[in-house]
Amino acid sequence: MKKLKARVLNPGYAKGQAIVFKTPFSFIGDMSPQSGEVTMARHENFGKSLKDKVLIFDTGRGGTIAPYILYRASKNGVAPCAIVCNKTDMLTLECALTVDIPIVDGFEDNITEIVHNGDMIEINNTEITIL
Repeated sequence: MKKLKARVLNPGYAKGQAIVFKTPFSFIGDMSPQSGEVTMARHENFGKSLKDKVLIFDTGRGGTIAPYILYRASKNGVAPCAIVCNKTDMLTLECALTVDIPIVDGFEDNITEIVHNGDMIEINNTEITIL
């Protein structure tokens, strides 16, 4: 078990397996809002589901429709349960706020190097734990 310190942008509780992207992530085109599956061809996470996962990536990218895409995924029951970033961009923050899931950033070290796919992560407001 490892506890981490981060800046909490939207507090809450979430627990789930990590799915890690070492590159910027966008809800526009990188995931299907119908199935929750990763659609990034040739990416190690291609075809994996984001449903109930703790989505971990460096920073976000994309356009203003991104919150709507995550909203659709949430309505379809296939959205991630939390977002963890090295540095949150404004669109990713808006995405998390739109569906009211926890989002944290600002770690001392690169979070995409600390956490690996499949690690169990628990976010409880200001406490982030790798179980």
